[in-house]
Amino acid sequence: MASGGAAPDDEHVRTTARGPRVVLVIPTFNRARLVGHAIDSALSQDYPDVRVVVVDDGSTDDTSAAVARFAAEPRVRVVWRERNGGVMAAKNSGIDALPADCDYFGILDSDDVLVPSAIGVLVRAFEASRTPLSQVFGWCADADTGEYTGVAPHRAGPITYQDALCGRFEGEFWQLIRRAALGDRRFDERAGGNEAMVWWPMLKESPGLLVDTVVRKYDRSGADRVNRPSFTQRGAERKMWGYRAYLERTATDTGSSCPARLAELWLEHAKWAAFAGHWRACVGSLTHAWRANPSWRVAKVALLALAPSPLLRAAYARLHRDTR
Repeated sequence: MASGGAAPDDEHVRTTARGPRVVLVIPTFNRARLVGHAIDSALSQDYPDVRVVVVDDGSTDDTSAAVARFAAEPRVRVVWRERNGGVMAAKNSGIDALPADCDYFGILDSDDVLVPSAIGVLVRAFEASRTPLSQVFGWCADADTGEYTGVAPHRAGPITYQDALCGRFEGEFWQLIRRAALGDRRFDERAGGNEAMVWWPMLKESPGLLVDTVVRKYDRSGADRVNRPSFTQRGAERKMWGYRAYLERTATDTGSSCPARLAELWLEHAKWAAFAGHWRACVGSLTHAWRANPSWRVAKVALLALAPSPLLRAAYARLHRDTR
């Protein structure tokens, strides 16, 4: 047995020997025509150690058959949920199914595709950084136009907690996340989106990094886009909970860094609460917005509380159709 010096760290030896292991979570619901393309793009990465966890969130179409064709692929694991629980529940199921030897993970929507070099580019950025990073982001491009879908303070460089809180970094990007940095954080399953409720608080502990590379093709055409406004009561409630969960985790810090931004977020919560008929939540959010940054916009949104929620939803749905 060799003597002298400290014993090598087992985790470091394991990671160095094989390279970091990456797992992609692909949640899906009733996307039989598209999910295969997302899985193929994950398996076609030029990075050598990529695994996939597909979460079928109670699909009622032919999604199960589309996923079944990957049954013989040892790199793919499928998690079947008996009932549709919503996109955030499906993402939580995927995170909970990550294998113990996962170093980095990403969440890929089942109607999007990664470029072949995406994982390699992001992993190399993690490994080259002298600062421990929670996340490495790449750019997304519209699948039809090629336009970038996000806004950032620079084309490449550090992404801070304040960048995210204050709206300097927003829109569609795609990232890998360091598994160890995630901890026990999970998405609020009542929400219908707003992953920032998990990702941005992680930046408070460890910064992120943006690389100047397009890593994902973003499909804006689907009628079932998670971020597309849904003017049903259930859709409004899910939007409301998305803002609520985000604010519960970030409001204090946002108010300290950029109070006007905090007021905007409370107004969005108030709007969707009004659409959903949650009047007490609407009034409470308006109060928070006014305290954060008094403005005429608070009074304008307050008028929503005077109208019946079905009428509001119908009016805004019509307005959204006319302005698309």
